[in-house]
Amino acid sequence: MARYSSVFSGGASSDALVFWNAGAIPTGWYFQDIGIGVFFDSVRLQNPEPFDHNWNPIVNQAVLLTGKRSVQGSTEKALSISFRCQTGSHQHISDLKEKVGGAYTLKIDEVSYENCYIVAIRDTEWYPGEYEYTVSFVQDTA
Repeated sequence: MARYSSVFSGGASSDALVFWNAGAIPTGWYFQDIGIGVFFDSVRLQNPEPFDHNWNPIVNQAVLLTGKRSVQGSTEKALSISFRCQTGSHQHISDLKEKVGGAYTLKIDEVSYENCYIVAIRDTEWYPGEYEYTVSFVQDTA
């Protein structure tokens, strides 16, 4: 077992298996337990795997009739993140869908982000009784 760091907290865990070729170069990773806890309000995301995490700067720009560019920017930072999850119960997905439209706290690795919304959620049953779902969140900073 090799050690890896959480993508959010920098904390270490020992739940990753590393595949090596002839013992010299790692050729792949397999995570048994990603080791992060993700909650949206009171709903825990099942087996979360972050795959899209943005801290994009908030910038508005326009090209003026003179040909010059006008740019307005903000130092405000707003979270935008998506997770791919797997579960053996569709109830987890239903619990998240009940939160659509409301502002709740998104908690990732003990770090809380207030005023977050679900902006997209989709799910598929990839095997009888086994579901994969993708859920995306944004944070309202206004």
